[in-house]
Amino acid sequence: MIESRYWKEDLLAHAKRLRPVRKPKRWSERAVVNFEKELMVSFFMVRALLERGKLSSKIRSHKFPVVRYPWNGKQITRLNYHALDDLYHLEESVEITVNVNFISNQFVHARAIYASRDQAKNWSHVLLCSDLEQKKGVYLVAVSEIQSLFHLVARDWIQWSSMVYDDVLGDYRVTTS
Repeated sequence: MIESRYWKEDLLAHAKRLRPVRKPKRWSERAVVNFEKELMVSFFMVRALLERGKLSSKIRSHKFPVVRYPWNGKQITRLNYHALDDLYHLEESVEITVNVNFISNQFVHARAIYASRDQAKNWSHVLLCSDLEQKKGVYLVAVSEIQSLFHLVARDWIQWSSMVYDDVLGDYRVTTS
C-alpha cells in the first residue's frame, strides 16, 4: 500500500452512509447483507492501515466502547452459532473498552454479525464475535461509534515516525505521531 488517502476516502464515504437519515430504505435481506459486508470490508481497511503503519499511534491506542455478553459454556458449532440467546448470557452485559485492532478483528473474523435498527429504522447496533473470541463473549457495538471511528481513522495523518529495532520481535517497532 503506497498511498493511504484513497483508503481513507472510502472510509469517509462509508461513515457518511452510516449516519441516520429521515427516511431509511426499507429492510430487505440484501440491505442487511450489504450493510454487514461493507462493515467487514471497512474494518479490514482499518486493520490494513494499522498494520502497514499508515496511522498514528494515537489511533492504535484509541479506546472503543462495546458491551460484552459472556459465553454460557454451551458448545458452539456451525449449526448453532446463530442461537445467541442460547449460547450467551444476554442478560449479563458488561461495558468494556477495546482497542481499534481488537474491534477490527471482530469484524474481519466475524463468525456471525447481527445488525439491528432503531425505532426510526436506522442502523443502530451490531452484535458479533470473531471465531477466536466466541468462547469469551459476544460484543454489541453502536453504529454511531463505528461511524466516529471511521471519521477518526480517515482524518488521521502521520506527522513523524520513529523505528527502533526489537531483538525479541526480530523487527522494528514503529511509533508515529
